[in-house]
Amino acid sequence: MILVVSVALMLLSALPSAFGEREALHISNQTDPARADEVYRYLASNNIDVHSVTETNDMLVVTFGSNGQQAAAQALMTEFIHSSETVALTLEPSAPSWLISLGFKPIKLGLDLRGGVQFLLEVDLVPVFNAHAQSIINDLRQEFRVRGRVVNGDVVLSQYGDAHLGDIRAYLRSQYPNWTMSQSGSRLAISMDEEERRAIRTLTVTQNLQTMRGRIEELGITEAAVQPQGEHRIRIELPGVQDPTSAKNIIGATASLAFYHVESDASVRTKSINDQDGRPVILHRNSILGASILSMLVPA
Repeated sequence: MILVVSVALMLLSALPSAFGEREALHISNQTDPARADEVYRYLASNNIDVHSVTETNDMLVVTFGSNGQQAAAQALMTEFIHSSETVALTLEPSAPSWLISLGFKPIKLGLDLRGGVQFLLEVDLVPVFNAHAQSIINDLRQEFRVRGRVVNGDVVLSQYGDAHLGDIRAYLRSQYPNWTMSQSGSRLAISMDEEERRAIRTLTVTQNLQTMRGRIEELGITEAAVQPQGEHRIRIELPGVQDPTSAKNIIGATASLAFYHVESDASVRTKSINDQDGRPVILHRNSILGASILSMLVPA
């Protein structure tokens, strides 16, 4: 008896995969039940082969009768929905509703079985290290009126004005303990040590991972994998994506991230921007941290 039950459960769990999945849209943040009929009629009037429009957990689920309808329907719905709603591409099981209601769902397939798109993004760390070096120059210029330049992520000082070199070295040891100094004649070179470089690299990659995961949410691909690869790369796998061009436009765009000191008073060294509530925020003109992402598309 136990063997019969086990075999029956195994067959039921495998059955949804035999039906496959349909292309679908998830329209979130909707609260009007009547919208389902409106969405169905709107898409059908624009020659979209709609299979069904159902409401689930404050979300409209639109499935299509044939493949190739998803991208066009998403474009139409973006113009049709309210500003507070979002449209995401996804896949829904084609199995009968009674089977799904029992908790059985298709097996999630990866790129090797379903196909899709794979991105490999490389975080460009050179601007990050240069921004840190430039922030030291700006700091020293304010404290000692010295002049310097950034060379391959290092600070090179050659003009000290009226400042004493010993005072500058003491200030650097106090304020920038993770930077090392080397002197050749009147030239002072300041370099970031490897521990600090590694910490900045890890922080920058982590922040960009969060940015990429946010972009994945825009596509609504729940099976997507976003993970670091090596020291400064990010691998993104999008199983089942039918529109790689749209995915590349959203995910593969160059991303920029910068951090600024918040200042209490405005001056020639500051700039002002408005926050999300329209209130002005005074920032130092030069960023203390920034990074860019360079994208490389690898088809799967």
